[in-house]
Amino acid sequence: MAKRIFFVSILFLGILLGFASFSSAQTNVSGTISQNTTWTLAGSPYIVVGDILVNGGVILTIQPGVQVKFAGNYFLQVNGAVDAQGTASQRIVFTSNNSAPAKGDWQYIRPSQTSIMSFVTIEYANFGIKTNTNPAIQNCLVQHNNQGVRIEYNFTVSTVIFNNTIINNDYGIYVDVGSGPTPVINNNEIYNNSIYNIISVNNTYGGNINAENNWWGTTDANIINSKIDDSGSVLIVDFAPFLDAPNGNPIGQQYLMGYIFQNLQLTTANS
Repeated sequence: MAKRIFFVSILFLGILLGFASFSSAQTNVSGTISQNTTWTLAGSPYIVVGDILVNGGVILTIQPGVQVKFAGNYFLQVNGAVDAQGTASQRIVFTSNNSAPAKGDWQYIRPSQTSIMSFVTIEYANFGIKTNTNPAIQNCLVQHNNQGVRIEYNFTVSTVIFNNTIINNDYGIYVDVGSGPTPVINNNEIYNNSIYNIISVNNTYGGNINAENNWWGTTDANIINSKIDDSGSVLIVDFAPFLDAPNGNPIGQQYLMGYIFQNLQLTTANS
């Protein structure tokens, strides 16, 4: 009887140790990714212990539910492609590895033109997403960063930011495209960013910045305008019409702002 109890105890202990080993699995990552690679849920969390570069022609696939934790001032630079498609119930998370995370704990993700990011949370970075191309970024939550999304110069490509939530950063979206094409920023939730929801600097070419049909946390046009700074740019951030709620209906068509580059007829319908 004593032997049987001893055997059962050893078996139970083995199960516990096996479970603990499984539940505490982690994978350290850094350096250059030179062949197609998948970061799996079984290997999560992935602890970034150095800068990561995804070579051209190489795909980094990240499975739903994976957590990527940056253990220092590191970045993820994608010259190939990152395929990070989470789900509503299993988001992919890029975050800090610090026990008390803060804005700027790590650097940024720079996705390529062919990258796909959906149902991804990006938090506690210096620049959450840093881009000068047009990756497919939708249904992402960008929060608690110094700059949520930083859009930089590209001579030919206009960045599109569509259907994301960008909140609780210092700057929600920072636009510095110089003489390049202006971005399109539509159907997002952009609010509660402490300095500005959108700031436009050094932008000298093209039309107004199309920031229509977003939810700004309010329907007060004066408050919306006060959280947008385009004073350092010759281009105007055009935020009207805007949504009356998250995923709501467009309102504010009666507001007129920005430069008029073509014939415009004012009608009684919107007066």
